[in-house]
Amino acid sequence: MAQVNFTVDTSPMARKMDGVSMEVAAVGVAVTAMQAAVIKSEEKASEEICKSIDSGFYMLMRSRLSQRIAQFASTMNSRVGSMVETASAIEHIHSQMVGDFNRIKARYVKLFDGLDRNLENRVRELDKEAMSLAHRRSEVLVGQQCKDAPSALYLTSDIARVALKTSNARLKTKATSSISQFGEGARHIVRYEHMTRSVFESRDMSGSPFSYVPVVYTVAENLAVPNTFALQVIPPATVDPKTQAEVATGVRRSQDKLPGSSQHDLMAVRMAFADKIQANNVEERVSQTMMGLFDASFFPSEQNALAPGGGAGGTQVMAQGAQGGGAQ
Repeated sequence: MAQVNFTVDTSPMARKMDGVSMEVAAVGVAVTAMQAAVIKSEEKASEEICKSIDSGFYMLMRSRLSQRIAQFASTMNSRVGSMVETASAIEHIHSQMVGDFNRIKARYVKLFDGLDRNLENRVRELDKEAMSLAHRRSEVLVGQQCKDAPSALYLTSDIARVALKTSNARLKTKATSSISQFGEGARHIVRYEHMTRSVFESRDMSGSPFSYVPVVYTVAENLAVPNTFALQVIPPATVDPKTQAEVATGVRRSQDKLPGSSQHDLMAVRMAFADKIQANNVEERVSQTMMGLFDASFFPSEQNALAPGGGAGGTQVMAQGAQGGGAQ
């Protein structure tokens, strides 16, 4: 039987398979890199979309809040002006009523004084004869006896001693009355000093005198320029315009020293804001967002502590944009 020997060389096939394997691996790496790139681009696109949505939402909310703030500020300014005009009108009416009352009072006082004098003169004219008769009767019956009674009852020495004692008694009575009046005056001075000591403040009054004037001031954020604040001063309407201008200038000059709203005032505003939200039946998510924005605006250093459901602990916070009316 014939023998056939075959020699099969598998090296080209092996090299081909190695090349295919390497290409398949490269394709796998490329697909993996492409998948990672696609995932990264999708994440980046989603982040951009979320940032755009958040930015648009906050810009919309800021715009609406700015519109509401401008509306409320305009309403408040108009009401303040109306209240100032009403106060001026009431003061004018009060002054006019006081003047009318004083004129009517003076007229009636003069009328009743005249009536009193006329009635007194008439009574005297009616009782003139009776009083004259009674006076003459007293002189005739008891006048002379009263004059002669001391001489008849006492000796001259006794009369002199009685007169001396009488004068001494009168002197003692007057001295006692004067001492009582002096004591009452001293007690009145002591009481007045005790009362004024608790009210007045001990200061060196060697300089020019001064007086306190109540002033209402508000600080509001400028809507056109963010992070800038405008000071509005409302002086009393009862003082003259020159004094009002001087008071407003003095308050603006010491603007950096004006106290802001305290922690208690801001918490009172926050509670009123929360009550307003609850009264309008706002959804829970929206109400939490509104309270979060409120806390971020008024309590930037205590945003976590004052979040919905959190406590109000912490140190005192001054929010310049939330300064309310004060009195100086």
